Amino acid sequence: MASIGEKTTPLGFAGAMHLLRRTTYRPTKARANALASLTPAQALDQLFTFTAPAMPKPIKNTDGSQYFPDFDNPGVTFDATYNNDFSYEFINYWLFNAHKSDTIQWKLSMFLHSIYITTYTSVYMQWDNMALLLQYTNKSLKELAYKMTLNQRMIYFLSNYLNVKNSPNQNYGREFLELFTILKGEQVAEGDYTNYTEHDVQQAARVLTGFTGTYGGNVRMNYLDKGLTTNIAGHAPNPTNAGWTYAATNLPTGLCNIAQHDTGNKTFSAAFGNQTISGSSVLTGAYTAYDELQAFINMIFNQQETARNYARRLYRFFVNSNISQEAETDIITPLAANLMSTQNGVTYNLESAVKLLLKSWHFYDEEDSIIGDEHLGSKIKSSTDLLLNPLAETNIAMVNPMANPLHFHNYFNTLRSRIWIAGMQLFNSVDVSGYPGYSAKPNYDKNWVTIATLNQRYNSGWIQTLLNGYTNNGFTTRLDSPEFVRTSGYFTDPANTDILIDELMEILFPSKPQGLRYGFFENALLNGLSKANWAATWNTWVADVANNTKKNAVRTALNRLILAMAKSTEYQVM
Repeated sequence: MASIGEKTTPLGFAGAMHLLRRTTYRPTKARANALASLTPAQALDQLFTFTAPAMPKPIKNTDGSQYFPDFDNPGVTFDATYNNDFSYEFINYWLFNAHKSDTIQWKLSMFLHSIYITTYTSVYMQWDNMALLLQYTNKSLKELAYKMTLNQRMIYFLSNYLNVKNSPNQNYGREFLELFTILKGEQVAEGDYTNYTEHDVQQAARVLTGFTGTYGGNVRMNYLDKGLTTNIAGHAPNPTNAGWTYAATNLPTGLCNIAQHDTGNKTFSAAFGNQTISGSSVLTGAYTAYDELQAFINMIFNQQETARNYARRLYRFFVNSNISQEAETDIITPLAANLMSTQNGVTYNLESAVKLLLKSWHFYDEEDSIIGDEHLGSKIKSSTDLLLNPLAETNIAMVNPMANPLHFHNYFNTLRSRIWIAGMQLFNSVDVSGYPGYSAKPNYDKNWVTIATLNQRYNSGWIQTLLNGYTNNGFTTRLDSPEFVRTSGYFTDPANTDILIDELMEILFPSKPQGLRYGFFENALLNGLSKANWAATWNTWVADVANNTKKNAVRTALNRLILAMAKSTEYQVM
């Protein structure tokens, strides 16, 4: 049976690499070696020890200065001439930090973004949206639901700024139920689904009337979320009925225009026990419009199916897109119970749930000896994983963005565009339901590979670009394969063909291929020559490392091997 029970033995190298591939964009051999002697619980404590981002803020590509003002640096002058470039700078900022981070924070920010999908339009709102997601990667999903409802990018993206009492707009209320929290379930009758009804959508829209944005370049610093419980100068306060004290995000937030709020009571269907949420006509006092909103969120998150939805999404994101009936019973049920329980003072504690799942025997395939049900190598990589991973796996030296912002800008623009054409339009999903690889059943991660993306995933030229080197503004980003093998410390005997290939496979592949398939990679290195020939080629160069002719002979063979591995089916999975 599937076991949510805790694996208390050391990870070992393979287990550490499995954990890193699923939780970070930086699965390095050095990091795996460091975690191999730890138990999953100990390793996860390290992964949840968040550090300051390697690149603190998005920057201008001209001089590396901060791009726009924020809470910490309100004196920065926004340069409107950069407005058209910011979408790229924002994504480049995320990509660079995701590549550099050894923690789970950036992978979890993608998990949250895959639920709360938005596209980019404005400079400030896009940054504030991602900053909010990053802050909640170790906090409460329920609290995030409240904060996201007041998030200005979401308010404008799903049109809640048009939702007023005399003309309700159901867009956000519908997606909040259908995509963000409880989900529909199967339709049982006209306007009636397993988990809610069309009547509930109408009532949700009434609760949300009047909640709008304050966006404008000259007022971005107003209406900050300061963690207060009272309305001060138009600030949207935190509710008093949340069950815990909210922390300040210091990010701009929307607010309730009480004149456009439907102040009547809202009674929901039998799906929610015919619960009535009392309307509010005030912004200050014991029960405000914000408390009414929180009462609505409480009602949704008190439903077991909401917890089960989040549990399933966590399982599909981190473990396997296929949820067997056994996993539904033995993994999803206790995971949902963990979410609904109080952990460290809050319910729907994302960190607690992720740790429960990722320290389980089930995650490491160690609860049984059944062949064919393994999770290692069971998930197809997103194009973000596919193109970010080799930067870390092969120790490629990366430019310092602050020292050379133009090279950073151009290099990561190239990386971002390759990720897009390989199937993932980062932070600009074409559909509100999100990225098909994370959300579209029944295939889920198999949706990353389509007729349109297949050639790009295998032959995008990205690995070739890494091997050839990308030179711009005086800096070259390159995988120097001979030096990587010679100096990384990852290879014990590079002159030995079998040891070299085995050790490269353990870095790049979740499992080692056998037989004829192994021979394919061996031949990529040897190119018809003997193992003795390779040993001589390697040893001749190592004895004279300054000789470029000898180095290029090594490079040619190693590059053939690396290209063969990077373009293989084995490298497409994790």
